[in-house]
Amino acid sequence: MGTGHPDGLSRVRPILQRSSRSRALVRGSLAIRPPSLLGISKRFMTGLSISGPLALPTAAPLLLQWPSKGHTFGSADGGPCSLEPVAGARRGSPSREPGVQGERKMSTRVALTTTIDPRGGEHRKPRVALYANYLDALQRVGLTPVLVTPAHGSGNIDALLSICSGLVLAGGEDIDPSRYGEEPIPQLGPINPPRDVAEFRTLEAALERDLPVLGICRGHQLLNVFFGGSLHQDIGVATGEGHLHLQATPWGSHHHDVTVERDSRLGRAIGRERLEINSYHHQAIRDVAPTLEVSARAEDGLIEALESLEHRWVVGVQWHPERHEAEAQDTDADLRLFQAFARVVTEEKEEGRSADAG
Repeated sequence: MGTGHPDGLSRVRPILQRSSRSRALVRGSLAIRPPSLLGISKRFMTGLSISGPLALPTAAPLLLQWPSKGHTFGSADGGPCSLEPVAGARRGSPSREPGVQGERKMSTRVALTTTIDPRGGEHRKPRVALYANYLDALQRVGLTPVLVTPAHGSGNIDALLSICSGLVLAGGEDIDPSRYGEEPIPQLGPINPPRDVAEFRTLEAALERDLPVLGICRGHQLLNVFFGGSLHQDIGVATGEGHLHLQATPWGSHHHDVTVERDSRLGRAIGRERLEINSYHHQAIRDVAPTLEVSARAEDGLIEALESLEHRWVVGVQWHPERHEAEAQDTDADLRLFQAFARVVTEEKEEGRSADAG
């Protein structure tokens, strides 16, 4: 663990270990003090654990940034993650991250939401949790994820978004049905109200800055609820056929087809009208928010993708495109979706540079 340090942070050294859930996940335990400098609630700090390599700034807010691919997840050597200050970070100024064999490469930061497992890990204390597939998928298209957690306060979320050029809303728990005016039913899964609060504020901050947004699974559903839509709390209760969307086949494998609107942003991104997807959800879009448009449906009619009519690039997909990333070929639709997101994020960054220069 750490000892005192003049800049107000302890020196930290993550201890890597294989995850009991997935060999692809690497977790690091770290201690940081004092929490007040980081804008993070003290109740979240004890035993905080974060998936994978990190970079921390020397002042508030806490910047959890995944460096470029110098580390292999679940590797036998279990080598340490890199932790280094990120100085002078600002939106429109891409990060310079350590790469393989000490090389440096330019990358564009995007915010990536995470959850907090309240009693996760060996010490049964709150820790940040996220599947590493999201990080791999974003890095593959040249983006550097900056993790936004439910422990960040509103002001620190704003500060983090100010240095990012896009936002990815990741999957996870069910959204609290009170957000769309309903009482919970018995089939509702685990909810995380602090995460709902943090992600609503994160999305609001991103939209205020006109940042591109990609919502995945829960993130897709959150987009709809944020803009005034509602959800089926459980597909099985709503349709009697929930098994069609909660696959038991291996991680990332295709489960059913969707039909994509050709002229939608999604359709233009992937270049297809028919797509095989995986399916890991027991909830679904019910009432579509007034400012959103359906861009893909499953064979049974359930909504599989949405996009905004009023923003430059806001797209949500119900499936998990990041779970195919490791085996994806350049022509695969899931990779093309991330490439499209990266293009619009990079365009936004270049526009920001031009404005700064002007």
